[in-house]
Amino acid sequence: MCKERKQYDFMIETIKNDTLRKRVELGLKYYISQANTNKKWWEVTSVLSIMLPAFGSFLSYVATQCSDYECLPSAVMGISFVTTVVNGIITFFKYGERKTSYRNSAETLKNEVMCYACRGERYKNCKYEPEQGEEISEAERLLSEQVENILKNGYNKISVIEKGKSADERC
Repeated sequence: MCKERKQYDFMIETIKNDTLRKRVELGLKYYISQANTNKKWWEVTSVLSIMLPAFGSFLSYVATQCSDYECLPSAVMGISFVTTVVNGIITFFKYGERKTSYRNSAETLKNEVMCYACRGERYKNCKYEPEQGEEISEAERLLSEQVENILKNGYNKISVIEKGKSADERC
């Protein structure tokens, strides 16, 4: 289980409705894992996009100074090719934007569950016990609506990123 998600189990356990609790658990697990995965790829590709051109420049300089290494121009060309591919991957997959979007959704979801667990903000006047004949309390109904909005907005933001539209084009 994700270490970060485990830190929030105590809040999630305050949700009595099994279906809602599972929905929150799965949503939080998804957003955290996607944020972490995209962060790793963003870090790797960013470092490569910095180091490869620097190494290529170094080899290019060495090639001009030493005629003993006939393979250096080919190596410089290969590094240039790999740099172009890495930069294309960064542009196409948008790991940085995706990481931020997933992280924002995870933090928003954690905040909502914290407000529910602490009976804060919009939950302070809600009933936490279901009325007679109802399966879900007023607070859980509100939490359910908020969670679905957070998940929907998170998916929509990622969809916009994947389709390549800027914020200005969405308006």
